[in-house]
Parts: sequence; structure tokens; C-alpha cells
Amino acid sequence: MQRILRSSLDLVARRHAFALDLDRINILSKAGKRMRRPEHEPKRHYHAQSMTPLIEPLRRRLFAAYGLACVCGPVGAWLALQVGIGLGATACTPPALLTLLLIAPIAEETVFRLGLHHWLLTRIQTHWGALSLANVLVALLFAALHALHQDSIRMLLTAAPALLLGWLWERSGRRLQVPIVVHAWFNLCLVLASCR
Repeated sequence: MQRILRSSLDLVARRHAFALDLDRINILSKAGKRMRRPEHEPKRHYHAQSMTPLIEPLRRRLFAAYGLACVCGPVGAWLALQVGIGLGATACTPPALLTLLLIAPIAEETVFRLGLHHWLLTRIQTHWGALSLANVLVALLFAALHALHQDSIRMLLTAAPALLLGWLWERSGRRLQVPIVVHAWFNLCLVLASCR
């Protein structure tokens, strides 16, 4: 009976491609006794596509994060132009484009997400709904550092995308490419709106 159950569990594990540790499964026999795998039987591990069920939710979250960014980028650029904040004609030069679309997103997200945000998350566990206190602090610091060379209204408009970038980084399994791509997209939307 136990061998039949094990072989059927093996077949199910292979068909659905999930990891199955037979050490932790107790099989009930007809007498109602709990039976374990005999110690002389080797452990069975399935590695072919065993991570698929764990990766699928992450792919859905990444897809949702990029979808949210695709909508927020143009909306944020439009709002910035409505308030009268644009990058100006200097943003359309090749060095400025290189800085805005490549260097700044990689450098800022590496410092703020991998450095400060990660460090704060390991020390501060406070959350307000979907936002962590670490994310709020990093977004405020990000905005404050942008205020050194910008006016206060632009600083406030920088804090909202910084919150979104931090939230996306946390929700995507702390993958750095997500905030880098979204940051570059936000900057591209602002450049396209400013250089028309």
C-alpha cells in the first residue's frame, strides 16, 4: 500500500513539477498508524523545474510592477508639465540623455535600494499597509537630496516616484533591475515631455 502511494506521489510530483520531500510526508496505513519512509530508502529530490511554482507569482508581480510603471511614467510627466516643471532644452543633449536614462537610474537605485533601503529594512520592520517605514525614509532622503539642486515643488514630485520605486523593489523580491528600468522609464517620459 505504501509503495503504491509513493509511486503515485512520485508521478504527481513529476507531472506538476514541484519539489516533494518524502521525509516530511506521513502516510496513513489501513490500520491508522503513521508510517514513515524506511531509513534504508534513499531520499528523493526532484530538481527539474522544481522552482516553477515559486517563480510564477514573482513573474506576475513583475508584470504588474512594469504595467503600473508604464501608466505612472507618462502621467507623472504630464503632471510635472502642468505644474510648470520641465527639464528644459538642455535635457535633450546626448550627455544629458546618457545621464538621465542610464547613469542616474543605475547609480541612484544601486545606492538607495541596495544600500540604504536594504540596510534600513534589516533594522526597521514597521509597515503602514503596503509601505514600509524604510521605504518612506529612503524616499524622503531621495527627495531631499534632489532638493539640493531643485526647487521645493520638484522635490515633492520626486518623493512620489521614489516611494513607488521602493515599493516596486520590495514587491519584486528585491530585484534591482525593476527600479532601474522604471526609473529610466520615468526619466524618459519626462525628457520626451520636456523636449517636444
